[in-house]
Amino acid sequence: MFVQSQLTIIFDGSFYRGIFEVNSGKNYQVEQIILGSSVPSLPQLCGYLNHHYHQLHFTEVAQTTVKHPNKINPKRQQRAVQKQLKQKHPVTKAQAVLQTEFEQKKVQRKRNHSQLKREHQQQQFELKQQKRKQKHRGH
Repeated sequence: MFVQSQLTIIFDGSFYRGIFEVNSGKNYQVEQIILGSSVPSLPQLCGYLNHHYHQLHFTEVAQTTVKHPNKINPKRQQRAVQKQLKQKHPVTKAQAVLQTEFEQKKVQRKRNHSQLKREHQQQQFELKQQKRKQKHRGH
């Protein structure tokens, strides 16, 4: 079995983030970690991964096929890199997976919040009805 892992460090404007990718056979897993506001050094990264690897919660995605790129003309490759740098969208598969996971969690949070809100409104309504019945009791 062949296992390949990769750590990509990205600066998003305020924090350095590490995108940790693990590719093993047909499984592809991604985890994002926040490394802080200063540039992380290699000993800090190694220490973090050695001590906190078991705490990482990977998002698992079924991988279809692995494409190994053919040799690309250097000028064409440079144009492709410049084009990718101009894009504001997730440019890697890992970032796209993390974005979809974030959106799914966001939808779930909204559902939970609206459910709690409805339950609270129902409790308030029942309490109001009880108070109203108490007022008119005995007349």
